[in-house]
Amino acid sequence: MEVKQLIDQLYLRYDSDRSGALDRREMTRALNELFVEYGVSIRVSERQAGRLMQAIDNSGDGKIQKP
Repeated sequence: MEVKQLIDQLYLRYDSDRSGALDRREMTRALNELFVEYGVSIRVSERQAGRLMQAIDNSGDGKIQKP
């Protein structure tokens, strides 16, 4: 599977409002579900997800846009 296809699938799965971007709530859900799916025993809070998003949010709008 190509990276673009993987990203498209992730956005379809977790972008619940179909905005083309992941907000803090959607990112928290995505991280926690993916961690469980891959056997990682870490639970991410919305605050922690928000900090991660700040590090990768290029536009500064608090969302992660689909490339």
